[in-house]
Amino acid sequence: MPEPSAASIQSQLEALVEPQLGVALAFPGHEDGGQLVPFSWDEGAQGELNSLTLLQAEGWCSELTVSEALLAWQQPEQVGAVGGETWLIPAGDPAQILPNPTRPAEHQALDAELLHLLESRLQNLQAIRLSCDPNYALVLLVGQLADAAEPAWIGIAPTVPVATELTTPASPLNLTPLPLVASSTPDDLSILQLQIQALLTRRGSVRLYGYYGGGYNQTHEYRLVQATGQSQAEALQALMQATGLLRVSQFEGFQPSSEAESLQPIEQLLQPLQPRVYQFSFWDWEQIYVIGELPESAGNWLGVRLRSRFTYNP
Repeated sequence: MPEPSAASIQSQLEALVEPQLGVALAFPGHEDGGQLVPFSWDEGAQGELNSLTLLQAEGWCSELTVSEALLAWQQPEQVGAVGGETWLIPAGDPAQILPNPTRPAEHQALDAELLHLLESRLQNLQAIRLSCDPNYALVLLVGQLADAAEPAWIGIAPTVPVATELTTPASPLNLTPLPLVASSTPDDLSILQLQIQALLTRRGSVRLYGYYGGGYNQTHEYRLVQATGQSQAEALQALMQATGLLRVSQFEGFQPSSEAESLQPIEQLLQPLQPRVYQFSFWDWEQIYVIGELPESAGNWLGVRLRSRFTYNP
């Protein structure tokens, strides 16, 4: 029997996926659920499918100057809250995490030292802003090791606060995490990594207020992390994973729920594609792609997309 075509699978998905099914895939704390919609990707027309191109296609990727990137890193630390949002800070500082007066100046000095190191060792240094909502953005720095015998890229970014509990059994998806892709690291890059890590260790970590009022009591660790890759795209994906923005998994199925029976046809349609899951956590937003490549049509990817927001209701 011939394999079903991309058009055939897509038409079946469109018939099966209805907006109300998104409610069955709500994460804990997402009272309104999310909308499940068909998703397709044609590499012939859209280029390679990867974590960065997915965000670019959504219009969630833009460039900043390097100096703007440093200011974006420092603002949450100076305020003591996710995204620098002062309204998140509860009266009286109950978690006792608000910054001391000397910390901003110390971090500014260390960031200036870090930038000098990066500019002296990297070329094509670029600041990238990733955001799906005006209230939160992740800003990354990425550059290529200058005069290297083989391509080598390194990136730095702060950790991402995640409002949603992702490891609970009530999660709507049954997933198997995929290991990070390990790549060889040139000696020159290893030395630079050690130099960067020494600065990041001196910089340390702080805690930020998230959704705290009304018994939510959310605070988040905030620190800078680094990652490397043999290409810019590989380094950026590794960096997104290191920050907590991105999780890449193998799709095993939908978790049982009151709507499980209605979701089984969608699951059965997707399973032959051996889909993987790209899950992006932008603080209180979850953007998820369950997508697999057609066996008889390389470069054609089909699946579903879910976008859902944590509900803060103190």
